[in-house]
Amino acid sequence: MKRTAIALAAMLAASGAFIAPALAPALAQSPPNATEPGLPMLALTTVPAKGGAKLTVTTPAFKSGGDIPFENTQYQGNKFPGLEWTKGPAGTKSYAIIMQDTDGIRNNMPILHWTMWNIKGTKLDAGMTTPPEGSAYGPNIRGPAQAYMGPRTPAGPKHRYHLQVFALDTTVDASKSYDELLAAMKGHVLASGEVIGLGQVDPSAPPRAGAARARGGRRTGLDPARHHVLPEPVAVRPVLGRVRVDAVNRLVAGVGPARTAASPVRAAPTVATCRRTGGTRPDRLAGSKIWTLIAAKSAPQRQLASKSCG
Repeated sequence: MKRTAIALAAMLAASGAFIAPALAPALAQSPPNATEPGLPMLALTTVPAKGGAKLTVTTPAFKSGGDIPFENTQYQGNKFPGLEWTKGPAGTKSYAIIMQDTDGIRNNMPILHWTMWNIKGTKLDAGMTTPPEGSAYGPNIRGPAQAYMGPRTPAGPKHRYHLQVFALDTTVDASKSYDELLAAMKGHVLASGEVIGLGQVDPSAPPRAGAARARGGRRTGLDPARHHVLPEPVAVRPVLGRVRVDAVNRLVAGVGPARTAASPVRAAPTVATCRRTGGTRPDRLAGSKIWTLIAAKSAPQRQLASKSCG
């Protein structure tokens, strides 16, 4: 029995160097989903321009449909990317901007990242930290009067971030909520346009401090140093003997980030087992895959591992 356990541990440890390179394509973040769940609630949809008049919106940071640089995200610096748009039609008195993530839904709405209103010009410089004279920051998911909040895209497919500009035939009174802002804009949009950027996980970013978080912002109560939290459905499931190794952005044969071929390979435990931590499936907690690594020293433990994970 001891000889079998040692052989299995050696096989898992040795396989890490071969599996990690094979996982490299799977670690790249995939394009956005074909379905855009927040599109029906997008501001451009709910407060359309009269006659469908368009503005051309650009940013010096990225091309429309391209990746948003990490320096313009919460991962690195949260620097405002800059924004410029064509002049609105005759009768335009001010411009408003709304930034939404239509692939992230909170409270049945696209995640609201940033708003600004009563803008007089047609350009906002990159790195802006205060609103231009006469304009004001509006609400986002954190509350009223919030500065630019760049993406912090979770693991999984990339997200689409819509930076929308509206030419208004009026000015907007101070609005504390998104609903108040839309109500003030409704019927006053002369033209509108957008630039779309794609957000993704920064692979160099350290994990957030504190307990690992499951999807939806709820704490799992698990120690990230001892558990692997895989927030997206498993894409690669190599099977080694009677032990299943689940991996997307982590390798469960060791603790910590997925190893590369040049990384040291740690000794793996003899058996991996799924711990029931809640939900309707033994390997799922609030939408996340939770794998706990244990060293099984008894036949009942090995039998449980075989039934749970094999």
